[in-house]
Amino acid sequence: MAETMNLEDVETDDYTLISIMGVGHNGCRAVSNLYGKTIHTSLAICDAYAESLSGSPVENKVLLKQGDMTISPQDLIKLLHHKAWIKIIIAHLDNNISIQAANLLAKGAKEKAKLTIVIASMPSPMEGADKMTIAKKGYEELKGNADSIFTIDRPTDVVSVEDYFATIEKTLGEYALCLVKINTIHNLICFDGNDFKTIMKDSGDAVLAVGYGEGPHRLRIAKEEAIAHIRKRGYAPYHTKWMLVMLIYQKWNNDNMKADMDDLNDFLMKLDDKTEIKWGIIPDETLSKEMKFEIIVTEKQ
Repeated sequence: MAETMNLEDVETDDYTLISIMGVGHNGCRAVSNLYGKTIHTSLAICDAYAESLSGSPVENKVLLKQGDMTISPQDLIKLLHHKAWIKIIIAHLDNNISIQAANLLAKGAKEKAKLTIVIASMPSPMEGADKMTIAKKGYEELKGNADSIFTIDRPTDVVSVEDYFATIEKTLGEYALCLVKINTIHNLICFDGNDFKTIMKDSGDAVLAVGYGEGPHRLRIAKEEAIAHIRKRGYAPYHTKWMLVMLIYQKWNNDNMKADMDDLNDFLMKLDDKTEIKWGIIPDETLSKEMKFEIIVTEKQ
């Protein structure tokens, strides 16, 4: 049985920029999968079932329900005492306890003037119409309590229920990892956390799209893949109010540099004159010859 965390147990490391909190079974597993993969990041998990907590390497844990008693909001809010200036909450919105906990964390974080971001997954049709109704209501509450909220796409081409939820957990974690890298890895084009905060503060719905490309026009290929996803989510990619773009690669190849810069300039020239864009370049040793193109767009006015 996981123990309720005491305030004195919470570390306050001034070098931690981001705090990621997993809520519910899938949120806990998504955050547990991030263990050891991030820098300047603290991790915490909470769930109504001790089993979700006991097998996790994450140290900061809160059990949301003990017997017939639901944990008090004061105990849950103790997860927010870390000094991190960005709070990321990860949850699969499939039950009232998880949704209530996610909302308490989001509201508490924003009240502390922290940039508060939710990454959520919605129930699938196989989970039932009732859960979808609960999730939609919970989503709207979270949208009001957080600065911004990302929802991931439902998995396709999975062969089992286990694969379905494993894919959800992987994608939730990948979204969080993208946001962490943007803010913690040295950026070669003077993009900083204030730029990120400018775009994400009070932005409401947000979409993250990622594309990959190889070859002579790798950036163009990656860009087109990402833009196709933006369109699929109902956004006009060249006419959004706010946009954040990251080019990610292992090592800049001089042979590709002219083509990459030409393709980047072509993309920038197509943007609406009213689009506020922030962009940067991040090296990533995990990539080979690929170029990774990440776009975040928001509904912020």
